[in-house]
Amino acid sequence: MRNTILPLIKTIVLATVIQYSFGQGGSMRKVNLKEFDSVKVKEYEYLGGQKIIYKTTFTKNGLGIINNNNEEIYPPLLAYVGWCFDAKQFIVEDYATEKMGVLGLNGKWIIPAIYEEIKIPGSRNEFPLIPDANKVYFLEGKYRKWGAINFEGKEVLPFNYYGYFHFTEGYGSIGKGETYSGRTLDQMLVDQTGKILTAEVFENISYPDKLVDTTQEIMFTSERLFKVERKGKYGVINGNGKLTLPVIYDDIRKFDEYSGRTVVEKDGRYGVVDKQGKIVLPLNYVGLYMISGKVLGAKLGSNWGVISYDGNLINSTKYESIEDILLAEPGIAKFKRNGKFGVLNSDGKEIIPAAYSEIMGLVDRLIVLMVIDESGGMKAALSDYTGKMILPLEYDGIGNLLMIKNYPPDAIGIARKKDELYWILSNRTTRKLTKAEIDKLQ
Repeated sequence: MRNTILPLIKTIVLATVIQYSFGQGGSMRKVNLKEFDSVKVKEYEYLGGQKIIYKTTFTKNGLGIINNNNEEIYPPLLAYVGWCFDAKQFIVEDYATEKMGVLGLNGKWIIPAIYEEIKIPGSRNEFPLIPDANKVYFLEGKYRKWGAINFEGKEVLPFNYYGYFHFTEGYGSIGKGETYSGRTLDQMLVDQTGKILTAEVFENISYPDKLVDTTQEIMFTSERLFKVERKGKYGVINGNGKLTLPVIYDDIRKFDEYSGRTVVEKDGRYGVVDKQGKIVLPLNYVGLYMISGKVLGAKLGSNWGVISYDGNLINSTKYESIEDILLAEPGIAKFKRNGKFGVLNSDGKEIIPAAYSEIMGLVDRLIVLMVIDESGGMKAALSDYTGKMILPLEYDGIGNLLMIKNYPPDAIGIARKKDELYWILSNRTTRKLTKAEIDKLQ
């Protein structure tokens, strides 16, 4: 972490917690702020409006910590000072040894600065922000071995493991085997208390958010799912470490958040299973795409059609492809016929004809329909998820606001027609940008 510190100018950190008192009951040296060149403030708000304020001042000696009363918690001998929101403790790096440890608010070591790296499972947005002796720090010690120590400084996982990789939701993987080409071998699932959850080991355990399809960036509320790999085959374990899908598949797609189902591949054939591992649709298809919890796009031979989850044909129309719409929410899909794209709804019915060169999602359940001519010129229209046209096919471009900083609170997109720009508003209307708004964009 030293590369984050200016090489010649070191910083002393003033850590202040509003509605929380540091260093009570101890004898600490008062410091004079005038001895520092400048002061900078960084503020974090959390847990019922409480705030943590880091005031950084510049000195030549290094980083130190002082409390709200300008009393010294730790002298300026540090290269890095961070903050653990859950435990109200400082994660620090010693300047001389480049080792890491954890300091209490009274300046005493909870974990001595003898470790190569410290990681905290979870985040301040995911768990109750109170000191919890059951939660742990994962630390890298001697010989690149990892273990876990709780917030009270007690070792709960011995330093016998290779590598720790943090997931969301308070889970991670820890390895029994040495790393190979940057990859930890023999991985096991571990939770935020340092408990190993899997009895068997895997070559890889994937992020949970790569396994469940959701626009809200959350998993099943009662059960987390993780994709595991062994010898080129994939399976699924849940948050208790139980294997719910055997490690026999060549690929496992994202689970649908609502139906709890997913498409799996084995030996070039596709089918559907649920999160308990039950086969919902046999692996008889050359290609398969989940349109919604009601219907799927299925490929038999060279053509695609729409089927139900019991395998019955819903739409007899033959398509060149059925696939997802980039940036769109689940529940619709685009189909291709005669080289042009249209849209299917959650029942597998055509709601937008095959007349477009490309189709993409916007936001707020809207989709952009594009026609590109042979010279590369483009016209764009806007539709909702029912197929109702919101903007006609007369715009030169329609896009989202991801790269725009200054926009009205009711704006959800931006459109261009010749030399004029228009906000796309949440009430499905447009408003021409003023000159002042255009100047801000530039």
